[in-house]
Amino acid sequence: MSAMTIIAATALLYIACFGFYHANKRRTAFDWIKATSTRRKVTRYSGWLIAFGALGLLVTQFGWELGIPLWLAVFVFAGVSSLLISALWPKTHIPSAIVSVALLIISGAYLAIEGAV
Repeated sequence: MSAMTIIAATALLYIACFGFYHANKRRTAFDWIKATSTRRKVTRYSGWLIAFGALGLLVTQFGWELGIPLWLAVFVFAGVSSLLISALWPKTHIPSAIVSVALLIISGAYLAIEGAV
């Protein structure tokens, strides 16, 4: 169960890093985000909400003593992965975000089934 929690947290933090990347006007390939600063702020703040959601997930599973260091480690891994993938796909890295959402759904379903049993 703890491995699926870490996979879910990694997927959440990767999605958060995806939001941080596209919240920057010079980096994003989405014109609808570039259009206004409000959309960029919403993208950035939603990235932080998702990141703190991952923190909550890890803290409820492992406690504060281990949850925060795990969150930092997974955050660094997700950020570096996002950076390397953005080097491969400079304009947008939507395929990797879709895979991350799929991993999040699969691991979330597994955690829900495991919690129900």
